[in-house]
Amino acid sequence: MKVGLIGVGYWGTKILEELERHPKIDDIICIEEMDDDSLLIDYIISQENVTHVFIATPIDTHFYLTEMALLAGKHVMCEKMLTPELETTQHLVSLARKKSLQLLTDFTYAFNPALPKSIDDKYLWITMRQWGRFRDESVETVLGCHALAIGGTVTNIENARLVDQYTDAQFPHNTWISHYELTSGQMLKINVSITAEDKYRSLDTNKNCYDLDYPDGIKTMIDKFMDGEENTQLTLDVAKCLEAAKC
Repeated sequence: MKVGLIGVGYWGTKILEELERHPKIDDIICIEEMDDDSLLIDYIISQENVTHVFIATPIDTHFYLTEMALLAGKHVMCEKMLTPELETTQHLVSLARKKSLQLLTDFTYAFNPALPKSIDDKYLWITMRQWGRFRDESVETVLGCHALAIGGTVTNIENARLVDQYTDAQFPHNTWISHYELTSGQMLKINVSITAEDKYRSLDTNKNCYDLDYPDGIKTMIDKFMDGEENTQLTLDVAKCLEAAKC
C-alpha cells in the first residue's frame, strides 16, 4: 500500500516513524515543508495508487489539504484540530460521508485502550497540564480539543451545553476551565493548562481515575486508521463544544 504524508515537522516526524514500520505500507511519499511545495502536494494527492493521506501541517492549512485529498478519493488522517471553525469541519465531515471515505482526526488520547467504552458516573473531570510549546495557539486548540475528545469517547457529548467557563485573565490563551452539561444529565468538567511545570493528564470519575498517557499512542491510532476506523461524529461533537465556548 502506498500512502502520502504532508508535513514532517515535530508531529509529522513521529507519524513517519510509525508509517515506516507499518506492515501494510510499502511506500511513503513525503512533503517536509508547505512552502513552495504546491506542485508536490498536487502530485501526491493525484496519484491513483496513494490510498491514504496523512496531514501533519499547521491548522490553517488543514481545510484546504483535507478537502483536496477527499475530493481525490483518499482516506485522510489529519492532525488535530481538523479545522478551527465548526462550519468548515461540518463541510469536510459531510464530504467524507458522501464519498464513503475515512476521515480521522488525530485525537491521540482518545485511542487509549485503557479507557472504558462508556462511563455513566455523574461527574467526569478531565485534567491535562503541560508546559506549552504552542505559545501562538490557544489552550483550547492545544489541549481542550483532546480533553473533549476523551469525554466524547467514554460518554455522549453530542448536544452538550456549556454551563460555565473560565480563562486566566492574565494569560487568556494558556488556561481553560469549562463545565458542560450532557443530555444524559452528566457533568463534564475540563481543566487544561499549558503553563504548568508538571505534565499531568487524567480522567477522574466518581469511582475511578484513568491515566490518559499510554505507550505506543501514535502506533495505536495509525493501526486503527489503517484498519478502517474513522471518528467523524466525535470530530463534529468536539467542534460544536468548542464553538459554544467561543460565545
